Amino acid sequence: MKRTYLLRTARNLLLAALAALLIWWMAGFPLPTPELTFRRAERQALAEWSELVWQYEGTAGGDKDLLVGLADRFVHVWHPNGYVLFWPRQEGGTLVPLPAETRYQDQGSSYTGPVLLVPDPPEGAESARLTITLSINNWMEDYIVGGTRQGQVFFFQLEMRHQNDAHSMDEATGFSWLTYERPDSLGLSQYPYTLEFFDASGNLLSTIRQEGWLEAAG
Repeated sequence: MKRTYLLRTARNLLLAALAALLIWWMAGFPLPTPELTFRRAERQALAEWSELVWQYEGTAGGDKDLLVGLADRFVHVWHPNGYVLFWPRQEGGTLVPLPAETRYQDQGSSYTGPVLLVPDPPEGAESARLTITLSINNWMEDYIVGGTRQGQVFFFQLEMRHQNDAHSMDEATGFSWLTYERPDSLGLSQYPYTLEFFDASGNLLSTIRQEGWLEAAG
Protein backbone atom coordinates (compact mmCIF):
# COMPACT_ATOMS: atom_id res chain seq x y z
CA MET A 1 0.00 0.00 0.00
CA LYS A 2 2.81 2.42 0.93
CA ARG A 3 4.62 1.69 -2.36
CA THR A 4 1.44 2.35 -4.35
CA TYR A 5 0.91 5.65 -2.52
CA LEU A 6 4.47 6.78 -3.24
CA LEU A 7 4.17 5.88 -6.90
CA ARG A 8 0.88 7.76 -7.19
CA THR A 9 2.38 10.81 -5.47
CA ALA A 10 5.43 10.74 -7.76
CA ARG A 11 3.20 10.43 -10.83
CA ASN A 12 1.04 13.39 -9.73
CA LEU A 13 4.13 15.54 -9.11
CA LEU A 14 5.50 14.64 -12.53
CA LEU A 15 2.19 15.47 -14.23
CA ALA A 16 2.05 18.81 -12.39
CA ALA A 17 5.62 19.63 -13.47
CA LEU A 18 4.83 18.73 -17.09
CA ALA A 19 1.70 20.90 -17.00
CA ALA A 20 3.69 23.84 -15.60
CA LEU A 21 6.36 23.34 -18.27
CA LEU A 22 3.70 23.31 -20.99
CA ILE A 23 2.15 26.55 -19.69
CA TRP A 24 5.63 28.14 -19.50
CA TRP A 25 6.37 27.04 -23.07
CA MET A 26 3.04 28.37 -24.37
CA ALA A 27 3.79 31.72 -22.68
CA GLY A 28 7.12 31.96 -24.53
CA PHE A 29 9.40 30.82 -21.69
CA PRO A 30 9.04 34.01 -19.61
CA LEU A 31 11.76 34.56 -17.01
CA PRO A 32 10.94 35.51 -13.41
CA THR A 33 12.46 39.02 -13.40
CA PRO A 34 12.72 41.80 -16.00
CA GLU A 35 16.52 41.78 -15.66
CA LEU A 36 16.75 38.11 -16.61
CA THR A 37 14.60 38.69 -19.69
CA PHE A 38 16.77 41.70 -20.53
CA ARG A 39 19.92 39.58 -20.29
CA ARG A 40 18.40 36.86 -22.44
CA ALA A 41 17.51 39.43 -25.12
CA GLU A 42 21.09 40.72 -25.06
CA ARG A 43 22.43 37.19 -25.59
CA GLN A 44 19.96 36.54 -28.40
CA ALA A 45 21.16 39.73 -30.12
CA LEU A 46 24.80 38.61 -29.65
CA ALA A 47 25.42 41.88 -27.80
CA GLU A 48 28.02 42.47 -25.15
CA TRP A 49 26.94 42.43 -21.51
CA SER A 50 25.94 45.88 -20.26
CA GLU A 51 25.97 47.44 -16.81
CA LEU A 52 22.37 47.92 -15.66
CA VAL A 53 22.11 51.63 -14.74
CA TRP A 54 18.36 52.28 -14.61
CA GLN A 55 15.16 50.28 -14.15
CA TYR A 56 11.47 51.17 -14.07
CA GLU A 57 8.87 48.77 -12.74
CA GLY A 58 5.42 49.29 -14.23
CA THR A 59 3.16 48.85 -11.23
CA ALA A 60 -0.06 50.48 -12.45
CA GLY A 61 -2.36 48.96 -15.03
CA GLY A 62 -0.88 49.14 -18.50
CA ASP A 63 2.53 50.48 -17.40
CA LYS A 64 5.55 48.75 -18.90
CA ASP A 65 8.80 47.54 -17.34
CA LEU A 66 11.85 49.38 -18.69
CA LEU A 67 15.57 48.74 -18.25
CA VAL A 68 18.64 50.57 -19.50
CA GLY A 69 22.18 49.17 -19.59
CA LEU A 70 25.46 50.82 -20.50
CA ALA A 71 28.08 49.01 -22.61
CA ASP A 72 31.31 50.22 -24.21
CA ARG A 73 29.82 51.37 -27.52
CA PHE A 74 26.05 51.29 -27.04
CA VAL A 75 23.27 52.10 -24.62
CA HIS A 76 21.03 49.04 -24.32
CA VAL A 77 17.33 49.77 -23.86
CA TRP A 78 14.89 46.99 -23.03
CA HIS A 79 11.74 47.19 -25.18
CA PRO A 80 8.53 45.90 -23.53
CA ASN A 81 7.89 43.78 -26.64
CA GLY A 82 10.82 41.56 -25.65
CA TYR A 83 13.91 42.83 -27.45
CA VAL A 84 16.72 45.34 -26.93
CA LEU A 85 17.25 48.68 -28.69
CA PHE A 86 20.86 49.81 -29.20
CA TRP A 87 21.74 53.52 -29.15
CA PRO A 88 25.31 54.48 -30.15
CA ARG A 89 27.04 56.26 -27.28
CA GLN A 90 27.81 59.89 -28.09
CA GLU A 91 30.79 61.74 -26.69
CA GLY A 92 29.76 64.01 -23.83
CA GLY A 93 26.45 62.23 -23.08
CA THR A 94 23.88 60.13 -24.92
CA LEU A 95 20.27 61.25 -24.86
CA VAL A 96 18.01 58.20 -25.17
CA PRO A 97 14.20 58.30 -25.65
CA LEU A 98 12.57 55.31 -23.98
CA PRO A 99 10.18 53.02 -25.91
CA ALA A 100 7.33 53.35 -23.40
CA GLU A 101 5.96 56.05 -21.14
CA THR A 102 6.40 56.29 -17.37
CA ARG A 103 3.96 57.51 -14.75
CA TYR A 104 4.16 60.85 -12.94
CA GLN A 105 2.01 62.71 -10.39
CA ASP A 106 0.27 66.02 -11.00
CA GLN A 107 -2.09 67.62 -8.47
CA GLY A 108 -3.08 64.33 -6.88
CA SER A 109 -3.60 62.45 -10.15
CA SER A 110 -1.20 60.30 -12.13
CA TYR A 111 -0.51 60.43 -15.84
CA THR A 112 1.96 58.87 -18.24
CA GLY A 113 4.34 60.67 -20.55
CA PRO A 114 7.50 60.13 -22.60
CA VAL A 115 10.83 59.92 -20.83
CA LEU A 116 14.40 60.54 -21.94
CA LEU A 117 17.56 59.44 -20.15
CA VAL A 118 21.23 60.32 -20.24
CA PRO A 119 22.95 57.23 -18.78
CA ASP A 120 26.50 58.54 -19.32
CA PRO A 121 26.61 62.24 -18.32
CA PRO A 122 29.94 64.06 -18.33
CA GLU A 123 32.07 63.92 -15.21
CA GLY A 124 31.19 66.60 -12.68
CA ALA A 125 27.66 67.18 -13.97
CA GLU A 126 25.27 67.87 -11.08
CA SER A 127 22.30 69.16 -13.07
CA ALA A 128 21.07 69.14 -16.65
CA ARG A 129 18.58 70.94 -18.87
CA LEU A 130 16.98 69.67 -22.05
CA THR A 131 15.29 71.78 -24.73
CA ILE A 132 13.37 69.94 -27.47
CA THR A 133 11.78 71.83 -30.34
CA LEU A 134 8.45 70.04 -30.67
CA SER A 135 6.13 70.65 -33.58
CA ILE A 136 2.93 69.27 -35.03
CA ASN A 137 1.04 70.79 -37.96
CA ASN A 138 1.37 74.59 -37.46
CA TRP A 139 2.21 74.38 -33.75
CA MET A 140 5.78 74.62 -32.42
CA GLU A 141 7.26 74.96 -28.94
CA ASP A 142 10.64 74.77 -27.25
CA TYR A 143 9.83 72.27 -24.53
CA ILE A 144 12.28 72.82 -21.66
CA VAL A 145 12.64 70.29 -18.84
CA GLY A 146 15.19 69.92 -16.07
CA GLY A 147 16.86 66.58 -15.53
CA THR A 148 16.74 64.83 -12.18
CA ARG A 149 19.41 62.48 -10.91
CA GLN A 150 18.33 58.86 -10.60
CA GLY A 151 21.43 56.95 -9.61
CA GLN A 152 23.85 57.03 -12.53
CA VAL A 153 21.49 58.69 -15.03
CA PHE A 154 19.77 62.00 -15.67
CA PHE A 155 16.00 61.52 -16.02
CA PHE A 156 13.79 63.82 -18.11
CA GLN A 157 10.01 63.37 -17.75
CA LEU A 158 7.86 65.06 -20.40
CA GLU A 159 4.49 66.01 -18.97
CA MET A 160 1.24 67.10 -20.59
CA ARG A 161 1.22 70.88 -20.79
CA HIS A 162 -1.43 71.56 -23.42
CA GLN A 163 -4.30 69.19 -22.73
CA ASN A 164 -6.78 72.05 -23.17
CA ASP A 165 -4.95 73.82 -25.95
CA ALA A 166 -6.53 73.50 -29.39
CA HIS A 167 -3.15 74.16 -31.00
CA SER A 168 -1.68 71.05 -29.42
CA MET A 169 -2.97 67.63 -28.34
CA ASP A 170 -6.17 67.06 -26.39
CA GLU A 171 -6.35 65.56 -22.91
CA ALA A 172 -7.04 62.05 -24.19
CA THR A 173 -3.94 61.77 -26.37
CA GLY A 174 -1.50 63.85 -24.33
CA PHE A 175 1.99 63.28 -25.67
CA SER A 176 1.37 59.67 -26.71
CA TRP A 177 2.05 60.56 -30.34
CA LEU A 178 5.71 61.08 -29.40
CA THR A 179 6.42 57.50 -28.35
CA TYR A 180 7.68 54.57 -30.39
CA GLU A 181 4.43 52.69 -29.75
CA ARG A 182 2.71 54.61 -32.53
CA PRO A 183 3.59 53.24 -35.98
CA ASP A 184 2.57 56.46 -37.73
CA SER A 185 5.18 58.60 -35.99
CA LEU A 186 8.97 58.69 -35.96
CA GLY A 187 8.74 59.59 -32.29
CA LEU A 188 11.08 61.92 -30.47
CA SER A 189 13.95 60.95 -32.73
CA GLN A 190 12.89 63.46 -35.38
CA TYR A 191 13.05 66.60 -33.21
CA PRO A 192 16.01 68.97 -32.68
CA TYR A 193 17.29 69.22 -29.12
CA THR A 194 19.83 71.03 -26.95
CA LEU A 195 21.25 69.29 -23.89
CA GLU A 196 23.17 71.30 -21.29
CA PHE A 197 25.12 70.07 -18.24
CA PHE A 198 26.05 72.15 -15.19
CA ASP A 199 28.41 71.65 -12.26
CA ALA A 200 27.53 71.99 -8.57
CA SER A 201 27.96 75.80 -8.76
CA GLY A 202 25.63 76.11 -11.75
CA ASN A 203 28.40 76.74 -14.25
CA LEU A 204 27.87 75.37 -17.73
CA LEU A 205 30.07 72.33 -18.34
CA SER A 206 29.06 71.32 -21.85
CA THR A 207 26.37 71.67 -24.49
CA ILE A 208 25.18 69.13 -27.04
CA ARG A 209 23.04 70.25 -29.99
CA GLN A 210 21.53 67.87 -32.52
CA GLU A 211 19.06 68.34 -35.33
CA GLY A 212 17.55 65.01 -34.27
CA TRP A 213 18.57 61.60 -33.01
CA LEU A 214 18.46 60.19 -36.52
CA GLU A 215 21.36 62.46 -37.43
CA ALA A 216 23.20 61.62 -34.20
CA ALA A 217 22.83 57.88 -34.75
CA GLY A 218 24.12 58.16 -38.28
